[in-house]
Amino acid sequence: MTSSSSILLDERIFRVMQPFVTSFDSLSNIDPDNLIYIPLRGGGSKASLYRFDIGQNSYVLRLLPQQASNLTRMHQIILAKQVGKIHIGPEIHFVDSQMEGMIMNFIPGRTVQQKDFKDCDNLSQFAKFLRKLHRSKESFPIACSPFQRFRNFLLKGKQEKITYPSRFAELKTLMEELEATLQLSPVLQVPTHLDLHPLNIMLTDQQFFLVDWVNGGICDPYFDLTTFATFQCLDESQTLTFLTHYFERSPTQFEWNRFIITQPIRMFVIAAALLNTSIDETRPISYEEALESWKLPSLTDFGKNVMNEPLWPFGLTMLKAGFQLTDQRNFKVALEYIQRHLFSS
Repeated sequence: MTSSSSILLDERIFRVMQPFVTSFDSLSNIDPDNLIYIPLRGGGSKASLYRFDIGQNSYVLRLLPQQASNLTRMHQIILAKQVGKIHIGPEIHFVDSQMEGMIMNFIPGRTVQQKDFKDCDNLSQFAKFLRKLHRSKESFPIACSPFQRFRNFLLKGKQEKITYPSRFAELKTLMEELEATLQLSPVLQVPTHLDLHPLNIMLTDQQFFLVDWVNGGICDPYFDLTTFATFQCLDESQTLTFLTHYFERSPTQFEWNRFIITQPIRMFVIAAALLNTSIDETRPISYEEALESWKLPSLTDFGKNVMNEPLWPFGLTMLKAGFQLTDQRNFKVALEYIQRHLFSS
């Protein structure tokens, strides 16, 4: 028996695939209903992904979220096309006229793991790869900054009467301070991904690729640098190696301290996003008790895509990881250095 949801999904696949196969080769008479579609696990976005083969070539059909506005879909499509051009992401072959989905190359690789970057060559190569994105001259749309995304999540949470951990009051003030500090110490805004957790970084025999282009666009490059380093749990020596290859020189004291104060920001945004899913407040324990005594999931679990419902424990993991960074002395010293530098210049 076929459910109504699967019928709807099949219709969406057909609406994208039919014009694609027609444009692919009008003489081949490929029937999209006869192709085999293999579901793929995404990096956390609400898009649906399917692999299919035509001849010797493999492709991915990405169905964009139905609830996404046309503006949001257009943003993602433009991003995907531009990064495909510069070989940072998979090449886009087709977008249907209603912007329901797009078809791209299948990347025959795997998502990265922490052990990959114990290898200094891989760390160096990824730093150069990321620099290539950040120095691209292609035209990219403006990204929604992590700070604005954080405010959007809080507004949505207020509207839906979501309960947050008590430290969120402190967090809101801290995020406002960090935003003001970074605005007073601007850097060149460049093409960014803005979600560089391990599930969005593919490694093949030849190179890296970035997938799941949802949040990216023109923004502060430090958000990419710090998100990558935090999720890969790079120690200070590895971070210095990574930044040295990225800048093609040793980072200055200002660059190093700016990196440190940017590190927790993405963790806090993800925390707000995941806690926003916890509308059902039937928890066996309070947020405060969970933060103190529960064995919460790890950043590694997030990178292995082992996230299960409910999502609030992962939200607490991100919140705790962010505060672990801001509670460290080097963060406080770095923030003081940047602020003193700004007021003295």
